[in-house]
Amino acid sequence: MAKPVLIIEKADLGGLLDRTLRPSAALTKCVADANGGAFSFTYTARDILRLAKIGEERLVAAELPQAARVGFEIAAKSGGPSSARYKHHVVNSKVVLRRTTRGWVVVTMEKGTAFPTQKEHIDFRAPKAMIDEMQRRSTDDISVIESAKEGEKPMPIDGLSIPIAFARICRRDETTPTIVLQKFMNDLCESDSRDSYERDLADRYYRHCFSPDFSQWVL
Repeated sequence: MAKPVLIIEKADLGGLLDRTLRPSAALTKCVADANGGAFSFTYTARDILRLAKIGEERLVAAELPQAARVGFEIAAKSGGPSSARYKHHVVNSKVVLRRTTRGWVVVTMEKGTAFPTQKEHIDFRAPKAMIDEMQRRSTDDISVIESAKEGEKPMPIDGLSIPIAFARICRRDETTPTIVLQKFMNDLCESDSRDSYERDLADRYYRHCFSPDFSQWVL
């Protein structure tokens, strides 16, 4: 393949995800040229769309913004015969898809070799910076459990209900309820807090709301 072939425009990604998108003429020609006369165990144009859909769903699940999705790749090989009765290898497909600023492209597609009972194989590949960001986003609502002092035991919080409005505020400010509450507790207990002003505000808020000797004071 001389150069990558654009198979799915960025504007068509919605149709890709809801399965209403049909293979374009460019994709159909790309697949036909790559497969030659082989068709039994090679990828079809619809298979390529299926692979792109798997990749886009992975990016959506990672909650990556559009600009951060560029460079994600799928390397796939179609499977061979399902029956072990086949005594010989067959022609299959090997394809690499990449997410670009314009949409999904076929980087390479060529014929390969598959053996009986060999299943389809799909690899996801991405730049290190993208992997780091995906890992960060997958754990951004998890806080570190601080080691308790000797003789102390962590106190579980039962029945904590997060108001929807509070969750929306956190989402607006690109944080999470867990992070906000953990930060408030750290400031209140002067644990892992570098700002004395924040510690003072947390202490005044707590005393104003919950300390009977302080309730008459204003924040």
